[in-house]
Amino acid sequence: MFDLKHLQIQSANIMADVEEFVGKPMSPDELVRLFSVAIGQQGMDVYASVLRCAQDADSCRAANSWFPACLMLASSIEGLLCLIALLTKQEVQSKNSYGRLTKGKSVQDKILNAKFEVLIELADESGWLKTRSIDPELWLAVEQDLPIALSGLFPADTQVEQQARIEVFRQNRAVQMLRLLQHLRNLVHSTKSGRLGVDLKGPNFDDDCKFCFILGYQILCLLFESLISAAKDRMERLNNLRGKLSTQSLEALREMAQSMSEKTSVRFPPELASSMKEARRIKDGK
Repeated sequence: MFDLKHLQIQSANIMADVEEFVGKPMSPDELVRLFSVAIGQQGMDVYASVLRCAQDADSCRAANSWFPACLMLASSIEGLLCLIALLTKQEVQSKNSYGRLTKGKSVQDKILNAKFEVLIELADESGWLKTRSIDPELWLAVEQDLPIALSGLFPADTQVEQQARIEVFRQNRAVQMLRLLQHLRNLVHSTKSGRLGVDLKGPNFDDDCKFCFILGYQILCLLFESLISAAKDRMERLNNLRGKLSTQSLEALREMAQSMSEKTSVRFPPELASSMKEARRIKDGK
């Protein structure tokens, strides 16, 4: 269900843009080193975790283990939000929700230490959750099943509270879906599920989790597209810059990029290294 192949094809397209800018073919290792300059080693590890969690979520889905699937999906989405923030640091700093990122001194540290709920707010404010591409028929199914899922996940709600929750969901479906995943992840704490009255072994809990996973997976795909879009935007800025530079300045910039790709010390997460190698294979048409 997780379309890693599509992600690799998109990565291959960006790889071609980077090579055009640098002016020479680059190995997957060199490209990963350049990527690490943009997001740092910790960001690289987050990206590897995003891929691993997405694949684990899909494995749980295939085994009909819907609650674990939602937990892994939430972790993958949290990492994706973090990565998009790292790639758009300048824009992120102008957002109101950035003021809630208080742990850490640098912008990167603040992003890497952000809580899931704040990253969700940041995504909403920054427009990373555009849902136009989600199938309208899926939203129709959501409208039909939402009251049932919410009654199971929030059993302590009164009828008025549940109706208010439904209305809030309708106003901002993608954000509220992420908050549902956050709610599910919080239920791993026994005190939380007990206090809220959620029966993790109840007859309908699996169906509620399946509902959350199916819609949450669509949000995962949207965020992968947002990540690719952020990377493309950075390449577009570089290409615009290239047109304004003299031949001598452009050559100096290319030499600097080449030097970074050769000398930057980076630990290669196996998930990312294998994904980049597959992207190279796709780009080369092998």
